[in-house]
Amino acid sequence: MKRIGLGGLLMVAALSIPARAEPTASDTARAWLRSLRTGKSAAIAESMSLPFTYREAWPKKQCDRLVIDQKSLAEWVGCIRKKEDLLLGELKWEKENLTLESGQGKSPQKLRALTKDLGPGEWVHGWINGDGVTYEFLLLVDRTSGKPRVSACIIDASFDEG
Repeated sequence: MKRIGLGGLLMVAALSIPARAEPTASDTARAWLRSLRTGKSAAIAESMSLPFTYREAWPKKQCDRLVIDQKSLAEWVGCIRKKEDLLLGELKWEKENLTLESGQGKSPQKLRALTKDLGPGEWVHGWINGDGVTYEFLLLVDRTSGKPRVSACIIDASFDEG
């Protein structure tokens, strides 16, 4: 019987520990949405890549823009915090009401049409139903920096009748 020294034993133990899985595109999208809800620019910046594209599918654009640096990121976050309080309120319930799926899925043509010049990356289709409103979005997850980050968000809202 051959004996293994402590160094060999540690090497065998290290090889038997499974590698930590890289976050999926859906995991990355969920983390970005959580950071958006908190409004902390550092957390948002950590989960997104620049340039970042935010496109609204509704007629009256409020925060629609291209974010290219820390200054424009702060301006965009300020706009979202001021103009999208309904969305941020719905994101408080993301564990119960948020659905994410890989790809563009069953997303409406209205959203897909706004993705034409974006990429490369992996799309995540999601929606969150709340109190009389449903937000639907496509998030583009980019892995070119070595870490998955959201590089685009295309969003629309629909309101329940009544």
